[in-house]
Amino acid sequence: MSQAAADKSTLKQRLEMLRGHFSQAEIARKTGFSRNNISRYMRGRRMPLDFGTALASGLGVNPVWLLLGNGSPFLADVAADTGRMAGDLLELVHAMQAVTRMRVGSLAGKQHARMLQELNDALLLHESLRGKLNERSRAIFTQLLSDLRAALARRDLRAAADLVKAAGQVSRLSEDEELKLEHTALEANVLFLQRRPEEALRLQRRVFMGTLSHAESFSERGCTQVVGFALTLAEHARSEESLRVLQAGIALCDKPLRRTSAFADLAFAYGHMVSTRRNLHRGLATMQRHLPRTGDRGRKAAKAFVVRAQVFANVLDVAEACRVMPAFDFGGFMLVRLACLFEDAAALQEALAFLRRLQAKSDLDTYAEAHATNLMAALGGGKGRAEAVKYLHTRKPAPGQRGMHDVVPYAYFAQLAKVLGENTLAGELAAEAHDCIGKFPRYGQVESVIAPITYRTVVELPASSVPAGLRRAAQDYLGFYARRGFCSLEPFVIK
Repeated sequence: MSQAAADKSTLKQRLEMLRGHFSQAEIARKTGFSRNNISRYMRGRRMPLDFGTALASGLGVNPVWLLLGNGSPFLADVAADTGRMAGDLLELVHAMQAVTRMRVGSLAGKQHARMLQELNDALLLHESLRGKLNERSRAIFTQLLSDLRAALARRDLRAAADLVKAAGQVSRLSEDEELKLEHTALEANVLFLQRRPEEALRLQRRVFMGTLSHAESFSERGCTQVVGFALTLAEHARSEESLRVLQAGIALCDKPLRRTSAFADLAFAYGHMVSTRRNLHRGLATMQRHLPRTGDRGRKAAKAFVVRAQVFANVLDVAEACRVMPAFDFGGFMLVRLACLFEDAAALQEALAFLRRLQAKSDLDTYAEAHATNLMAALGGGKGRAEAVKYLHTRKPAPGQRGMHDVVPYAYFAQLAKVLGENTLAGELAAEAHDCIGKFPRYGQVESVIAPITYRTVVELPASSVPAGLRRAAQDYLGFYARRGFCSLEPFVIK
């Protein structure tokens, strides 16, 4: 297929994509073209430039996307400045293509001097255009990365994925290594939110190595990139490597940088990692020291981590935690899980009230509110207990699923079955939860609270209800964290 035919084919595909957003009648009404003509264009007949202009003005179609397939389909998704700069960039690309197509010809004979001069002029023009191209692409690249950060801030993954792709195309025309590094870091963030952790980790590692190679200019952005890489490592249960990465980042910070909120975020992340992997009290002290200077965007989450650590350290109980926890979704689900761990009806009631005030929803824990409600009923007895039994038997997960989203329900329903005295069922579900935790290590980390719930269930069941190996694993887990300052887990450790 010729290039012209290929371009025509892809243009036809983009026109067909627009049909998924607008009816043919609407396109006709808003562009002023007849439905018969529009139908012909959609079938691959030559499209006049006026029709492309009408699509842009009438329907808000991005002309760069329509003609080249680059960027977002609609101008509403593209900043005005970015669109203007893209037009300038396109002119430069065409000019560079013209230079590269130049036929130098033979340098022998009487035309030798003239051809050398033409070659020299062409190379000078090429370098000049290359400089302009880099300058123009930097402006577009910067704008696209700004739009991408905004999309991530509002958790608009669809827009973020489109912007990552568009920025990736522009990055090929840019020589700005710092912007390229930031693009890679933001792409890793998108992959992480899309639950593609292995790909995210690969990119985060590249960002970290790039940050280290520019250590002489380590900046606030470098601090942020180090934190992202360390947290991705932690998600893969590579805690020691995560700690080393954070320590390396801290060592690279000079005195002026240590006075910034970015450094406070970095030091707080290190304290959080120390609290959950080495010593809760030492890490908690570090977190509390740096909390006041953490960035505004992440301060609620940072405060929630401190509150959770204080509950694990027995500094606060769940009821007290409800009074100091920041009012946002993450904190609400954290409180509910902690209340479930301690199986205290009053704490469950307060945590549920906190969560319901937020009207919070979570795609990672859709069971939290229902489980806490039924657990509270099972603990209270009476008519509510009968409803909890019905909930257990109608909603319990099937065995052998063992996907990431199955970890939470296995842990919850094992706990509910134990409280209701159905020990055999509880043991079976706890064994499923344990297998899932091994497959998805993020849930084996104590701060997820899912593993502590699972292993408390195991040690409180009769020995005959669980395999001996699982019982030993539960004892080892609870003992390991109790020795590291998680005092609230000590009552569950078998002496």
